[in-house]
Amino acid sequence: MAVGAHIDLVEDLEMVEEAGALVYLKRKIRVVGLQASTDYQVLYAALAASGVPAYGSTLVSAPNLSLAKRSVKLIDGDKGVCDVTLEYDHLMRNPQVQDLDSPQFGLVVGEVSATLDQVKSNLDGDGNPIELTHVYSEDVAVEPEWPGITKKQGCEIEYHQPNITLKYQGVKTIAMPWLLARALIGTINARAWSGSDPHTWMCTNVTRIPHDLPNRYEFQFEFQYRPDTWNPTAVFQDERTNAPPPGLVEGVGYKYIRKHPEVDFEAIMGMRVQGG
Repeated sequence: MAVGAHIDLVEDLEMVEEAGALVYLKRKIRVVGLQASTDYQVLYAALAASGVPAYGSTLVSAPNLSLAKRSVKLIDGDKGVCDVTLEYDHLMRNPQVQDLDSPQFGLVVGEVSATLDQVKSNLDGDGNPIELTHVYSEDVAVEPEWPGITKKQGCEIEYHQPNITLKYQGVKTIAMPWLLARALIGTINARAWSGSDPHTWMCTNVTRIPHDLPNRYEFQFEFQYRPDTWNPTAVFQDERTNAPPPGLVEGVGYKYIRKHPEVDFEAIMGMRVQGG
């Protein structure tokens, strides 16, 4: 008897819709005519049968859903019949189902989060040294040391800045995953990436766990953003005041130090991200 897959003949269907979008779908397929020497081989044969959707496949009517889980059960009393349950998850609700080597929409999608950090800087938003000016009173009784004198001073500010984190996760085939992690962690983007300028994204973490053989791993990549780049700034300090003197010249009195390794994230990861 030929192996065949009959779609949705078993009455165990479930669909979840939220805010007008499908976010979950469960279907069943009954596979008949299976032949194998052992019970577990019958289960494998059911998953491999023609007509049974593969992991990561989508539906024409719901392209935002991806097949994330397949389970198979042998029908009691018949060693040639199995029921296969297919569970489709929303790609953005369950991003680990992404195939990073061949993403569903051609681009790997991620999630964004942010915290608020307290940072310090000697430069304003345009990258210029921050300077203050003060004119002392001409009244000698009020200001006996510097009457009527104008003083300029460099200064440092402390302010709050959002720390934006991008996370991309999914399944990837790679022989030596630790080398990928080593090549990324602590590096910054050498070119424009994720809609931002060079040097503004740093890879801060790469985790992976085994998914399947051979060489299939679940990865999570984390990147953090700094609008004023990850390049540290060295600023000349007046040893008399322990503050930057006024009139510092870029490249002389203050410099952006290219400290971190610069790489092409897209080339290293072997994938294109949404917004990249």
